Amino acid sequence: RVLSGGRPPMSGGLVRGPPARVRSPWSAVIPEVFVSTLLFVNGTLMRGLKLNPNLDGATFLGAFMTAPKYRIFSISDIHPGMFEVDEGGIAVPGELYDLPDEVWERVEAGEPPNLYRGPVELEDGRIVPGILFPRDVIEAAGHREITEFGGWREYWTAHEAGTA
Repeated sequence: RVLSGGRPPMSGGLVRGPPARVRSPWSAVIPEVFVSTLLFVNGTLMRGLKLNPNLDGATFLGAFMTAPKYRIFSISDIHPGMFEVDEGGIAVPGELYDLPDEVWERVEAGEPPNLYRGPVELEDGRIVPGILFPRDVIEAAGHREITEFGGWREYWTAHEAGTA
């Protein structure tokens, strides 16, 4: 299990879990069960937001909440960064998608550096692949914590209204 910050990202963009028979540096972090086309998103890939067109061709499976064990930060007001914590976390709203390979490739190519694909626990107890951000990178850069807003969409709405 990945706790408190997750796996450091590989060079640039998101990294998809390996196919079941391929050995990679990810095998120690993301078990083979994560070879999946599912993806939990909690930021700019959500419906109505900037990068959602990158999910064209994916199947929207619904709005979901994480288990209450994550903190989120604004990464330079461009996208959120989320990581798991042992205490002081919240249930983060997001969306679950089923992605064909070609959609995954487009999502991966469009994501900013440092984001990575890792295990995210949903409030119903399922663990699905999701987009995470390394805690050490957030802390080193001093990014703004937005956990108090309850999610990226809520933060962005307040930011645009000048109340964040």
